[in-house]
Amino acid sequence: MASIHTKTDSKGQVVKHYLHYRHPVTKIQKRVPFPAAGLAAAQKAKAIIEARIALHKAGAQPFDDPEPTITLDEAVDLFIKARSGYLSARTVEIYSGAFDHFMDFTGGSTPVATLSQADGEAWIRHLSKGYAPSNVDIHRRAIITLLKWLIADRQIERMPFHLAKTPGMDNSLPVFFTPPQIESVLHQLKSPGLLATIQFILATGLRREEVAGSRIRGEHLHLSDAKSHQERIYPLPMSQKIQGFHDAAIHATRRGPLRATTITKEFNVARIAAGITQPGKSVHALRHTFACRKLIESRDIYLVQQCLGHASVKTTERYLKFPPGYLAEVFSGTE
Repeated sequence: MASIHTKTDSKGQVVKHYLHYRHPVTKIQKRVPFPAAGLAAAQKAKAIIEARIALHKAGAQPFDDPEPTITLDEAVDLFIKARSGYLSARTVEIYSGAFDHFMDFTGGSTPVATLSQADGEAWIRHLSKGYAPSNVDIHRRAIITLLKWLIADRQIERMPFHLAKTPGMDNSLPVFFTPPQIESVLHQLKSPGLLATIQFILATGLRREEVAGSRIRGEHLHLSDAKSHQERIYPLPMSQKIQGFHDAAIHATRRGPLRATTITKEFNVARIAAGITQPGKSVHALRHTFACRKLIESRDIYLVQQCLGHASVKTTERYLKFPPGYLAEVFSGTE
Protein backbone atom coordinates (compact mmCIF):
# COMPACT_ATOMS: atom_id res chain seq x y z
CA MET A 1 0.00 0.00 0.00
CA ALA A 2 2.96 2.32 0.63
CA SER A 3 6.60 2.24 -0.40
CA ILE A 4 9.84 4.09 0.25
CA HIS A 5 12.07 5.20 -2.61
CA THR A 6 15.60 6.41 -1.96
CA LYS A 7 17.26 9.06 -4.14
CA THR A 8 21.05 9.06 -4.50
CA ASP A 9 23.53 11.40 -6.18
CA SER A 10 26.12 10.55 -8.84
CA LYS A 11 28.46 9.16 -6.16
CA GLY A 12 25.81 6.88 -4.72
CA GLN A 13 25.29 9.00 -1.62
CA VAL A 14 21.76 9.13 -0.24
CA VAL A 15 20.26 12.60 -0.62
CA LYS A 16 16.56 12.00 0.04
CA HIS A 17 13.94 9.37 0.91
CA TYR A 18 10.42 9.53 -0.48
CA LEU A 19 7.36 7.84 0.97
CA HIS A 20 4.94 6.96 -1.85
CA TYR A 21 1.32 5.93 -1.39
CA ARG A 22 -2.03 6.26 -3.13
CA HIS A 23 -4.65 8.31 -1.35
CA PRO A 24 -7.58 5.93 -0.69
CA VAL A 25 -10.21 8.63 -1.30
CA THR A 26 -8.87 10.89 -4.06
CA LYS A 27 -6.79 8.10 -5.68
CA ILE A 28 -3.99 10.65 -6.17
CA GLN A 29 -0.43 9.33 -5.92
CA LYS A 30 1.25 11.04 -2.95
CA ARG A 31 4.93 11.65 -2.26
CA VAL A 32 6.28 12.75 1.12
CA PRO A 33 10.00 13.71 1.25
CA PHE A 34 12.37 12.88 4.11
CA PRO A 35 16.01 14.02 4.53
CA ALA A 36 18.93 11.64 3.93
CA ALA A 37 19.18 10.82 7.63
CA GLY A 38 15.43 10.34 7.95
CA LEU A 39 15.03 6.71 6.82
CA ALA A 40 13.77 5.62 10.23
CA ALA A 41 11.21 8.43 10.23
CA ALA A 42 10.12 7.46 6.71
CA GLN A 43 9.68 3.83 7.77
CA LYS A 44 7.64 4.89 10.79
CA ALA A 45 5.46 7.14 8.62
CA LYS A 46 5.00 4.24 6.16
CA ALA A 47 3.69 2.02 8.95
CA ILE A 48 1.31 4.76 10.11
CA ILE A 49 0.03 5.36 6.57
CA GLU A 50 -0.61 1.68 5.96
CA ALA A 51 -2.46 1.39 9.29
CA ARG A 52 -4.61 4.45 8.45
CA ILE A 53 -5.43 3.08 4.99
CA ALA A 54 -6.42 -0.26 6.48
CA LEU A 55 -8.66 1.40 9.08
CA HIS A 56 -10.25 3.56 6.38
CA LYS A 57 -10.99 0.55 4.18
CA ALA A 58 -12.53 -1.21 7.15
CA GLY A 59 -14.79 1.81 7.75
CA ALA A 60 -13.34 2.40 11.20
CA GLN A 61 -12.15 5.98 10.65
CA PRO A 62 -11.65 8.60 7.89
CA PHE A 63 -8.22 8.83 6.28
CA ASP A 64 -5.92 11.71 7.24
CA ASP A 65 -2.82 12.63 5.25
CA PRO A 66 0.44 13.08 7.16
CA GLU A 67 1.92 16.56 7.20
CA PRO A 68 4.68 17.09 4.59
CA THR A 69 8.07 17.32 6.29
CA ILE A 70 10.24 19.23 3.79
CA THR A 71 12.09 22.12 5.43
CA LEU A 72 12.65 25.55 3.93
CA ASP A 73 16.37 25.05 3.25
CA GLU A 74 15.67 21.65 1.64
CA ALA A 75 12.93 23.22 -0.50
CA VAL A 76 15.24 26.01 -1.68
CA ASP A 77 17.98 23.51 -2.54
CA LEU A 78 15.55 21.38 -4.56
CA PHE A 79 14.15 24.39 -6.41
CA ILE A 80 17.57 25.77 -7.38
CA LYS A 81 18.77 22.38 -8.61
CA ALA A 82 15.58 21.74 -10.57
CA ARG A 83 15.09 25.20 -12.10
CA SER A 84 18.58 26.70 -12.54
CA GLY A 85 18.84 25.20 -16.02
CA TYR A 86 15.65 27.00 -17.09
CA LEU A 87 16.31 30.40 -15.49
CA SER A 88 18.85 33.07 -16.35
CA ALA A 89 21.86 33.47 -14.07
CA ARG A 90 20.53 36.88 -13.04
CA THR A 91 17.13 35.42 -12.06
CA VAL A 92 18.80 32.65 -10.04
CA GLU A 93 20.86 35.29 -8.23
CA ILE A 94 17.77 37.38 -7.44
CA TYR A 95 15.81 34.34 -6.25
CA SER A 96 18.73 33.10 -4.15
CA GLY A 97 19.01 36.47 -2.43
CA ALA A 98 15.29 36.49 -1.64
CA PHE A 99 15.42 32.89 -0.38
CA ASP A 100 18.43 33.65 1.86
CA HIS A 101 16.66 36.65 3.33
CA PHE A 102 13.49 34.66 3.98
CA MET A 103 15.43 31.81 5.62
CA ASP A 104 17.35 34.28 7.78
CA PHE A 105 14.02 35.68 8.95
CA THR A 106 12.05 32.44 9.48
CA GLY A 107 14.80 29.86 10.01
CA GLY A 108 16.01 27.48 7.32
CA SER A 109 15.05 24.37 9.30
CA THR A 110 11.41 25.45 9.49
CA PRO A 111 9.04 22.91 7.85
CA VAL A 112 7.38 24.70 4.93
CA ALA A 113 3.99 23.25 5.86
CA THR A 114 4.12 24.98 9.26
CA LEU A 115 4.51 28.48 7.80
CA SER A 116 1.48 30.70 8.29
CA GLN A 117 -0.11 33.84 6.89
CA ALA A 118 1.29 35.72 9.89
CA ASP A 119 4.84 34.58 9.00
CA GLY A 120 4.51 35.87 5.44
CA GLU A 121 3.05 39.22 6.48
CA ALA A 122 5.67 39.70 9.23
CA TRP A 123 8.44 39.11 6.67
CA ILE A 124 6.96 41.67 4.27
CA ARG A 125 6.75 44.24 7.09
CA HIS A 126 10.38 43.51 7.94
CA LEU A 127 11.45 43.97 4.30
CA SER A 128 9.53 47.24 4.02
CA LYS A 129 11.71 48.81 6.71
CA GLY A 130 14.83 48.61 4.55
CA TYR A 131 13.78 48.08 0.95
CA ALA A 132 11.96 50.13 -1.65
CA PRO A 133 8.46 48.80 -2.49
CA SER A 134 9.64 47.58 -5.90
CA ASN A 135 12.39 45.50 -4.25
CA VAL A 136 9.97 44.17 -1.64
CA ASP A 137 7.75 42.97 -4.48
CA ILE A 138 10.68 41.21 -6.17
CA HIS A 139 11.32 39.28 -2.93
CA ARG A 140 7.60 38.51 -2.60
CA ARG A 141 7.38 37.12 -6.14
CA ALA A 142 10.44 34.93 -5.57
CA ILE A 143 8.92 33.27 -2.50
CA ILE A 144 5.53 32.83 -4.17
CA THR A 145 7.27 31.20 -7.15
CA LEU A 146 9.05 28.79 -4.79
CA LEU A 147 5.84 27.84 -2.99
CA LYS A 148 3.91 27.29 -6.23
CA TRP A 149 6.69 25.06 -7.53
CA LEU A 150 6.61 23.02 -4.31
CA ILE A 151 2.88 22.46 -4.79
CA ALA A 152 3.36 21.44 -8.42
CA ASP A 153 6.12 19.05 -7.34
CA ARG A 154 3.81 17.65 -4.62
CA GLN A 155 6.21 18.65 -1.85
CA ILE A 156 3.47 20.57 -0.04
CA GLU A 157 -0.33 20.38 -0.28
CA ARG A 158 -1.29 24.06 -0.25
CA MET A 159 0.03 27.62 -0.13
CA PRO A 160 0.99 28.39 3.48
CA PHE A 161 0.26 32.09 2.92
CA HIS A 162 -0.86 34.59 0.28
CA LEU A 163 0.90 37.92 -0.12
CA ALA A 164 -0.67 40.82 -1.97
CA LYS A 165 1.43 42.81 -4.41
CA THR A 166 3.33 45.64 -2.77
CA PRO A 167 2.33 49.06 -4.15
CA GLY A 168 5.03 50.37 -6.47
CA MET A 169 6.75 53.73 -6.40
CA ASP A 170 6.15 54.73 -10.02
CA ASN A 171 3.81 57.56 -9.01
CA SER A 172 5.73 58.70 -5.93
CA LEU A 173 8.89 60.72 -5.39
CA PRO A 174 12.20 58.81 -5.45
CA VAL A 175 13.68 58.12 -2.01
CA PHE A 176 17.21 59.47 -1.57
CA PHE A 177 19.77 60.00 1.19
CA THR A 178 20.55 63.50 2.42
CA PRO A 179 24.24 64.51 2.75
CA PRO A 180 24.23 64.09 6.58
CA GLN A 181 22.68 60.62 6.20
CA ILE A 182 25.30 59.62 3.64
CA GLU A 183 28.07 60.79 5.95
CA SER A 184 26.58 58.82 8.84
CA VAL A 185 26.28 55.60 6.83
CA LEU A 186 29.79 55.86 5.38
CA HIS A 187 31.14 56.29 8.90
CA GLN A 188 29.54 52.96 9.88
CA LEU A 189 31.08 50.99 6.99
CA LYS A 190 34.02 49.10 8.47
CA SER A 191 35.02 47.07 5.41
CA PRO A 192 37.29 49.04 3.00
CA GLY A 193 35.93 47.04 0.06
CA LEU A 194 32.31 47.78 0.96
CA LEU A 195 33.11 51.45 1.62
CA ALA A 196 34.70 51.78 -1.82
CA THR A 197 31.76 49.97 -3.45
CA ILE A 198 29.22 52.34 -1.88
CA GLN A 199 31.32 55.38 -2.78
CA PHE A 200 31.55 54.13 -6.37
CA ILE A 201 27.76 53.66 -6.60
CA LEU A 202 27.24 57.15 -5.16
CA ALA A 203 29.67 58.62 -7.70
CA THR A 204 28.23 56.87 -10.77
CA GLY A 205 24.63 55.85 -10.03
CA LEU A 206 25.28 52.25 -11.10
CA ARG A 207 23.04 49.45 -9.88
CA ARG A 208 24.72 47.23 -7.28
CA GLU A 209 24.65 44.31 -9.77
CA GLU A 210 26.52 46.36 -12.39
CA VAL A 211 29.59 47.04 -10.26
CA ALA A 212 31.11 43.55 -10.53
CA GLY A 213 31.11 43.45 -14.33
CA SER A 214 32.26 47.04 -14.92
CA ARG A 215 35.68 47.83 -16.42
CA ILE A 216 37.55 51.11 -16.93
CA ARG A 217 39.36 51.50 -20.24
CA GLY A 218 41.29 54.72 -20.44
CA GLU A 219 38.94 57.21 -18.77
CA HIS A 220 35.71 55.50 -19.74
CA LEU A 221 33.63 52.98 -17.83
CA HIS A 222 32.29 49.95 -19.70
CA LEU A 223 29.54 47.88 -18.11
CA SER A 224 26.80 45.36 -18.82
CA ASP A 225 23.36 46.85 -18.18
CA ALA A 226 21.64 44.87 -15.40
CA LYS A 227 18.28 44.92 -17.18
CA SER A 228 19.02 44.77 -20.90
CA HIS A 229 22.27 42.76 -20.43
CA GLN A 230 23.76 44.85 -23.24
CA GLU A 231 27.13 46.52 -22.89
CA ARG A 232 27.05 50.28 -22.59
CA ILE A 233 29.65 52.99 -22.08
CA TYR A 234 29.13 55.42 -19.23
CA PRO A 235 28.70 58.93 -20.70
CA LEU A 236 31.13 60.72 -18.37
CA PRO A 237 34.89 60.19 -17.97
CA MET A 238 36.11 58.66 -14.72
CA SER A 239 38.16 60.95 -12.50
CA GLN A 240 41.20 59.57 -10.67
CA LYS A 241 39.17 59.58 -7.46
CA ILE A 242 36.34 57.53 -8.94
CA GLN A 243 38.84 55.17 -10.57
CA GLY A 244 40.29 54.60 -7.12
CA PHE A 245 36.84 53.70 -5.77
CA HIS A 246 36.32 51.34 -8.71
CA ASP A 247 39.65 49.56 -8.29
CA ALA A 248 39.02 48.99 -4.57
CA ALA A 249 35.45 47.80 -5.26
CA ILE A 250 36.57 45.32 -7.93
CA HIS A 251 39.16 43.91 -5.50
CA ALA A 252 36.95 44.10 -2.41
CA THR A 253 37.67 40.44 -1.55
CA ARG A 254 40.36 37.94 -2.50
CA ARG A 255 37.90 36.50 -5.02
CA GLY A 256 36.93 39.84 -6.48
CA PRO A 257 33.99 42.23 -5.99
CA LEU A 258 31.29 41.76 -3.37
CA ARG A 259 28.13 39.87 -4.29
CA ALA A 260 25.04 42.04 -4.72
CA THR A 261 23.31 40.31 -1.81
CA THR A 262 26.33 40.94 0.43
CA ILE A 263 26.34 44.63 -0.48
CA THR A 264 22.68 44.92 0.49
CA LYS A 265 23.00 42.97 3.72
CA GLU A 266 26.08 44.82 5.01
CA PHE A 267 24.83 48.20 3.85
CA ASN A 268 21.58 47.71 5.78
CA VAL A 269 23.54 46.85 8.92
CA ALA A 270 25.46 50.12 8.59
CA ARG A 271 22.33 52.10 7.75
CA ILE A 272 20.49 50.86 10.83
CA ALA A 273 23.57 51.48 12.99
CA ALA A 274 23.49 55.06 11.68
CA GLY A 275 19.90 55.37 12.91
CA ILE A 276 18.34 55.54 9.44
CA THR A 277 15.22 53.38 9.40
CA GLN A 278 12.84 55.16 7.03
CA PRO A 279 11.18 52.95 4.37
CA GLY A 280 12.94 52.94 1.01
CA LYS A 281 16.36 53.94 2.33
CA SER A 282 18.03 51.03 0.56
CA VAL A 283 21.14 50.48 -1.55
CA HIS A 284 18.99 51.36 -4.58
CA ALA A 285 18.28 54.75 -2.98
CA LEU A 286 21.98 55.55 -3.48
CA ARG A 287 21.20 55.50 -7.21
CA HIS A 288 18.40 58.01 -6.62
CA THR A 289 20.79 60.12 -4.57
CA PHE A 290 23.27 60.22 -7.45
CA ALA A 291 20.50 61.12 -9.92
CA CYS A 292 19.26 64.01 -7.79
CA ARG A 293 22.76 65.40 -7.39
CA LYS A 294 23.61 65.04 -11.07
CA LEU A 295 20.34 66.72 -12.10
CA ILE A 296 20.97 69.87 -10.06
CA GLU A 297 24.62 69.88 -11.13
CA SER A 298 24.05 69.46 -14.88
CA ARG A 299 20.40 70.54 -15.31
CA ASP A 300 20.38 67.95 -18.12
CA ILE A 301 17.75 65.22 -17.75
CA TYR A 302 19.10 63.42 -20.81
CA LEU A 303 22.58 63.17 -19.31
CA VAL A 304 21.06 61.71 -16.13
CA GLN A 305 19.15 59.23 -18.29
CA GLN A 306 22.37 58.08 -19.97
CA CYS A 307 24.21 57.79 -16.65
CA LEU A 308 21.44 55.64 -15.17
CA GLY A 309 21.01 53.56 -18.32
CA HIS A 310 17.26 54.19 -18.60
CA ALA A 311 15.79 53.01 -21.90
CA SER A 312 13.34 55.92 -21.91
CA VAL A 313 13.68 59.45 -20.56
CA LYS A 314 10.15 59.09 -19.18
CA THR A 315 11.62 56.88 -16.44
CA THR A 316 14.17 59.56 -15.59
CA GLU A 317 11.58 62.33 -15.53
CA ARG A 318 10.40 61.19 -12.10
CA TYR A 319 13.29 63.26 -10.67
CA LEU A 320 11.64 66.37 -12.10
CA LYS A 321 8.66 65.91 -9.76
CA PHE A 322 10.43 67.64 -6.87
CA PRO A 323 9.49 71.30 -6.27
CA PRO A 324 11.77 73.82 -8.02
CA GLY A 325 14.85 74.56 -5.92
CA TYR A 326 14.15 71.75 -3.44
CA LEU A 327 17.00 69.45 -4.47
CA ALA A 328 19.44 72.34 -4.78
CA GLU A 329 18.62 73.32 -1.22
CA VAL A 330 19.04 69.75 0.08
CA PHE A 331 22.37 69.16 -1.68
CA SER A 332 23.79 72.68 -1.41
CA GLY A 333 27.49 72.63 -0.64
CA THR A 334 28.01 69.01 -1.71
CA GLU A 335 30.09 67.71 -4.58
